[in-house]
Amino acid sequence: MGICHPLLILTGEKSSAKSTTMRKLEKIIDPIRLNKVKSNLQEEFLNVVMSSYLSQEEFEEVARRTIWDKKVSKELQNMYKKSKKGEHRAYANSLIEEVVVDVLKNRKKITNEMWNEGQQLLGV
Repeated sequence: MGICHPLLILTGEKSSAKSTTMRKLEKIIDPIRLNKVKSNLQEEFLNVVMSSYLSQEEFEEVARRTIWDKKVSKELQNMYKKSKKGEHRAYANSLIEEVVVDVLKNRKKITNEMWNEGQQLLGV
């Protein structure tokens, strides 16, 4: 499946200004559409996805089932607007984590044979 738009993924250690950089880029790229709810939702998505080491296909599957799904995205945006402090972030985080775990369950399992072969290739 092709992507119609470029995709920027910011990576780095905790507190390395990934979220700040993302917000500044959004202001430059699309200042009219920028809103706090959308930014918070994307931030939660990035926080979960970046720590999951997903392949491109897995990333797209998680995105399709969360932030790219208009129904889910709208539901999360409404929840952000109505929730008490902190609840919305925890809910969004757990929802996205559940999808990531579900997608990772489909990964090919590493067998002992595969492990041993990898060790031999590394000369261990």
